[in-house]
Amino acid sequence: MCQRTGVLSKQWKDLWRHRFPRVITLDFSEQHSGGLEPDDLAAQIRLILLKYHCWWIDSFHLSLFMFDHLRESVTSWIKHVVSRGVEDINLDFHPGQFLRQDDHLLTFESRFTLFEHYFQDTNGCDPMIVVMSLRWCSLHPDFSFQSFRSLEVLCLFQVDLTDIMVERLVSNCPLLEALELRECDLLVYIQVSHPNSRIRRLAVIDCLNVEDIKVSATNLQVFHSHGKFPKRYLFDSTPSLNDVIMTSCIEEHLRKAEMIVEHNHVEVLTQCSRALQHIFGSTNSNFGAFGNLRELQLAMMQMTNENVMDIFHLFREFNFPLLEKIFIEFPTDLKDTPVFNFMNLPTAVAPEIHQFQELQE
Repeated sequence: MCQRTGVLSKQWKDLWRHRFPRVITLDFSEQHSGGLEPDDLAAQIRLILLKYHCWWIDSFHLSLFMFDHLRESVTSWIKHVVSRGVEDINLDFHPGQFLRQDDHLLTFESRFTLFEHYFQDTNGCDPMIVVMSLRWCSLHPDFSFQSFRSLEVLCLFQVDLTDIMVERLVSNCPLLEALELRECDLLVYIQVSHPNSRIRRLAVIDCLNVEDIKVSATNLQVFHSHGKFPKRYLFDSTPSLNDVIMTSCIEEHLRKAEMIVEHNHVEVLTQCSRALQHIFGSTNSNFGAFGNLRELQLAMMQMTNENVMDIFHLFREFNFPLLEKIFIEFPTDLKDTPVFNFMNLPTAVAPEIHQFQELQE
């Protein structure tokens, strides 16, 4: 469409309406659903999708517990928003506020299974999805992620998927930059390894059955691990890794975790008291030299008497020549026994420290 205007024409302000198609954002998340019952919310969604049937959809967020009679409707909604060019899709099937007290057994039913063809439009074209978040569902065993060539950010929360599926998504999503795996209990051996991977951020949060994490990603910059520590972390080829966060609230007792980092370029390191004891205190770990570390954060919020010396051990065993900032967070209760013991240690046990010339005030 052509339209002639002058530099000072008042018609400039409306030209974008002719240039770009009509776009709508649909947010049916828990925050914006108004506490509607599942059937009432489903009816509202049907009306809105019918009203804006021909509009392009920029974003689609849905929080809805999956009753059996709603599965067909939800499947059709996914297919429709994908066919209308959705780029940001968030599907949350957790019971949440929709779970009534007499429905508590529903949480033990099988989760809604997603098939890959749900995310292909009616012409069989690949989706335009850039950001995707899934919660409380299962991925069909044949889910290959080959249709997600545009995907850049993926968050899987309480999703049933296998180790091989993680390998598939890393291989078949060439633009993927951020991956978060949260409470995915079927995962055991996580491998994020591909020569052309663009992943910059990787988070593994509360995946309690994971025993091994292997990462070989040249663009990886941030790694976050929280929850039960696996037996082994292996960072094989991660020259860009500069920010590592390792925390846990789980009592590990005698378990030691092995961590191997080749070509250590980490600049910011955050760890809790348990990581300090079970990973950095493990004789099997090999971190190389922390020659680039500039900021160290120690969250000692769950201290035991054994943790008191772990801090000193860290500075005895490792060299931090460029360290500029140290943050140590202790429990707030000074009457706590480990804290009291720490505050009253004789000066004779303190290590000799000669490596902090770069510390800033």
